[in-house]
Amino acid sequence: MMQIWFLTIIYLLYTGLILITPEFGITIPILLNMREYLFSHRKIFILVMFLGYILTILNCLLPTIPGPIILGDLLPTLALLYSSLWYNVTLFKNKEIIIIEQNKKKFYLRMAIIIFNISLLHFLLPNWVLL
Repeated sequence: MMQIWFLTIIYLLYTGLILITPEFGITIPILLNMREYLFSHRKIFILVMFLGYILTILNCLLPTIPGPIILGDLLPTLALLYSSLWYNVTLFKNKEIIIIEQNKKKFYLRMAIIIFNISLLHFLLPNWVLL
């Protein structure tokens, strides 16, 4: 279904923007505002987390046509699962731990680049469902 395809791309782009905030937040202040808004509103944070889990399940069951029913969109599904788990782990951390150390900045930047590439590939080539 194309609605799931579109929501998957938007969710992955949003998560990628949240992940690059520690690296580029000072140069792009809207990223800091977006991240602070998400972390300060717990209900919205939980909603975003559960939306990721729901999209992961829907991507497994309802892939972009023509795709196999079980495998679905494999890379976007794995990226959605990682994003949802990241939100889940971040939800239970203390506020002091959310301030990220230098070594975590590079890891989050790499993960954001991977998520951006997967969402770009998924946007440009939606029928390559096994990639």
